[in-house]
Amino acid sequence: ACTSPEDRSANRLYAEASEFFNMNALRQASYSEILDVYLKAKIRIDEIATLYPSSDTAKSLKSGTKSVSGVTLERFLNLEAELEELAQSEKSPLLCALLVAKEIDDGADRWIAMANVAGEYAEKGRQGAALQLLSETLNLAKTNASPDFSLLGSIAGLYSELGEQEKASEILSQSLFTAKTAKRTHDGMVTAARHALPGLAIQFAEIGDFDRALEVVGDVEERDKVKVYIGIARVYAKMNQTQQAIETLSQGIAWLKAYNYQVKPSNIAQVWAKAQGYKNERSKLLLEIASIYGELGERELENRTLFEAVEIARKVHGR
Repeated sequence: ACTSPEDRSANRLYAEASEFFNMNALRQASYSEILDVYLKAKIRIDEIATLYPSSDTAKSLKSGTKSVSGVTLERFLNLEAELEELAQSEKSPLLCALLVAKEIDDGADRWIAMANVAGEYAEKGRQGAALQLLSETLNLAKTNASPDFSLLGSIAGLYSELGEQEKASEILSQSLFTAKTAKRTHDGMVTAARHALPGLAIQFAEIGDFDRALEVVGDVEERDKVKVYIGIARVYAKMNQTQQAIETLSQGIAWLKAYNYQVKPSNIAQVWAKAQGYKNERSKLLLEIASIYGELGERELENRTLFEAVEIARKVHGR
């Protein structure tokens, strides 16, 4: 049978498109190279549909009986945006990291990875990209039935670093409300809420809201209060607010002396390797407080606190 001029032209364009977009030949190619040949092939496929719509080739492509190098017409036409993104990711390690993060199956792990990429964007001065990704991550995290207080705190911290203090405070305030509500109602989140409150107090301090941080200490369980005072004092110290750090440590010491601080070893935060020989949580906390005094240059307070820690340890060991 004779082939019409329209079919011959369509066949020629199809052959050229298939030669350009030869998947076997492109196995070792970069995404940028694949995108380049894809666009050349797409021009030919588009011409078949627009110039020769009545040709057998156009009809076969549309029906799915003919493909472009094993790829259906529908899939082929939708490849452009995907290939452009992949090509860009080769030039940008951060974009590549983001693409990987979004493919993580576990929701919580995926959101943490996305938040980490947002942090990288922020470090590189790409504030717009960081804020956009943080907003996306936050919206996804809010869909979780059980709030991930640690993740929300990290997101709030990043907003703060980007100068979005109001947004950071809003996120922490909502987390605090959720935690306090769970703690009061004793629902399934009560344990998570109890563990979240110390971290929330320190996170408020880290975004510069020290009044709110010290207010949250009142909701923290007694056994955790000293650790929170220490955490807030560390934030003061990092900000070179020496007097406030000393005052906060004094509050911690006062609480330490007032509360019979005995806990199960499995729950003790192993902060100081040098304190491994001490079995008493009080002496460990005093050692940590002493270290902050040292960082602040307060040698007298440091030595006094160290002496007290050693005396407690000696009593524990019967020396």
